Amino acid sequence: MDRESGPSGAAAAVEPAVTRVRHPRDGRGCWNRPSRMFAAQPWMPTLINFLHTGRPAHGSASACAAGKLAGLPAGLWAVAAVALFAALPAHAADRPSGSRTPPVAEKGHGQDTGRLAGGQRGLATFMAALTKLERAPRGTVQILQIGDSHTAGNHFSGALRTLLQGRFGDAGPGGFPPGPSYKGLYSPTVTLGPQSWTVSGGLEVKSGDIVGFSGFQATSAQPGNALSFESKGDAPVTAVSLTLAAGPAGGTLLVEADGKPVRSVPTKGPRETGVVVPVPLAQPARTITLSPKGDGRVTLLRVSLKGGNKGILYESHGVIGATATLMRRWHEPTVAAELQALRPELIILAFGTNEGFNASLSADDYRTAFRERLAVLRRQAPWASILVIGPPDANRLPKGCPPEATASCASVRPQSGSCAWYPPPELATVRTIQRSEALSAGAAFWDWSAVMGGACGTHDWGKATPALAAPDHVHFRAEGYRMAAEALFNDIMELHQAPPPARGKPGPIRLPDCRGTVYLNGSIQCLR
Repeated sequence: MDRESGPSGAAAAVEPAVTRVRHPRDGRGCWNRPSRMFAAQPWMPTLINFLHTGRPAHGSASACAAGKLAGLPAGLWAVAAVALFAALPAHAADRPSGSRTPPVAEKGHGQDTGRLAGGQRGLATFMAALTKLERAPRGTVQILQIGDSHTAGNHFSGALRTLLQGRFGDAGPGGFPPGPSYKGLYSPTVTLGPQSWTVSGGLEVKSGDIVGFSGFQATSAQPGNALSFESKGDAPVTAVSLTLAAGPAGGTLLVEADGKPVRSVPTKGPRETGVVVPVPLAQPARTITLSPKGDGRVTLLRVSLKGGNKGILYESHGVIGATATLMRRWHEPTVAAELQALRPELIILAFGTNEGFNASLSADDYRTAFRERLAVLRRQAPWASILVIGPPDANRLPKGCPPEATASCASVRPQSGSCAWYPPPELATVRTIQRSEALSAGAAFWDWSAVMGGACGTHDWGKATPALAAPDHVHFRAEGYRMAAEALFNDIMELHQAPPPARGKPGPIRLPDCRGTVYLNGSIQCLR
């Protein structure tokens, strides 16, 4: 197998919010390297400065630490860098000279053309739920998104949540992992208070572990060790749902709302399994606090907060470096119980980048595995619409090519000795398989790469002013994720055929017929 380097510097081994990139030094694929938690690492401040500015922090010690970053294992790179890239503002050093605008594909039309395929059939339940929500005085529509690092960063799902809630109403923060699954990740709906629970999971989950669809556990046995969630929204929380691991060694969890005791939840049981516990609140609250009583270990798998308004509840769970097959390792009875309790009208699967950077990927094996995951999900939630989001465009460099000296991108791998970014061919294979299997299973498929104009779109987005993609050619900055989410929102609204929203409320962008579109001066504009 011809091994090639990934992007150099901080971008090198970033786990695309949905991807796997190779290590800049040894060419090893991140998909073979489990991620590690990086809390309390002494080099973290230097890394953050290095990613933000492209320069090490001042001082010989910091410079030395930055100099060692290139030798970090790929797994550590992935965990440390992925969330930071999306949130970083476009730095002047990253911008090319002159004004550049990235291509944005034309707006899709209909359920089986453009970016969205199979929408009329695959999203029928979701469309009916949105129509009912519009006409009813109260109610909620629940959306669940599961994916890799593109999902873990929360910028894509956060933007889509904002658009949908702006159109149909905000029913609350929704669900999220049991504590900070990755340090530094942005949460659009809640503020996590300081905590010292032990968080584990992600790529390190083994078959048999009691883990639900968040992919993580947070564990503590110390009395008074509080884990708090404060809603960022305007409306207070009126109901809480907790997924907990029960077992012979389980202790009691104390639940407080705005500092007042609400409920004691025992987790001791005859066998280890996951349980979903609803906790209604007598009075609306802003902050929910969870702490062990001290009579045994408490293991939290997921938290969901609901408000009292009608509208959209949206929760997303991402694992950095994940492929769709990671779901095999989750505890199936726990996932089934969570889905039964949540009853989502729409389930979004957003994997594929990491698979697409696996040069040894077997198309037949991946097709079988992806088909199996769709079948399991359909069996567990037969009522739900399923939307598969294909991986966005991403690019890599041939081995030995320095990123700082490479300004071009080719749609296919360049000839030996030539240096240019190019999309790994396996990425298109993954996208094709996902589309085919989604439509065969009665699900819908949305092509993220089509938003970017196809091959080399990430390269063009990275050269835009301001930059929309990160230097690693895999991840995006916050505005790039927002643009992609807005495109999906517009496609959903076109399928829904919703009436124009009232003045002052956000709604889909309607462009006149045009040859194409570009992102210019902060908005999508028509090319005549």
